[in-house]
Amino acid sequence: MLVTFDPTLLGAVLPGPRLVVNYFQTTGLWGRQLQPSAGFTGRIENVPVDRGLMANHFTIDKDPVLHADVLARITTLAAAGPCVPGI
Repeated sequence: MLVTFDPTLLGAVLPGPRLVVNYFQTTGLWGRQLQPSAGFTGRIENVPVDRGLMANHFTIDKDPVLHADVLARITTLAAAGPCVPGI
């Protein structure tokens, strides 16, 4: 799993990760949705976070609500069992 917080330079995700979770802001100049590049076969979840957070581009990666969401995703993945290459 690859997690990004309001990326500014990355627009296309290269092949490799199976799951990409992109928390981004739709307002301002910084954040953007991610798109798959050629050969990417995973899943991209673009999660807009403009509502209800007190975060901005410079603090979004420190937001406790987003941290809790990332930890919940990791816990879910860990409970699913080991990752088997090629599946």
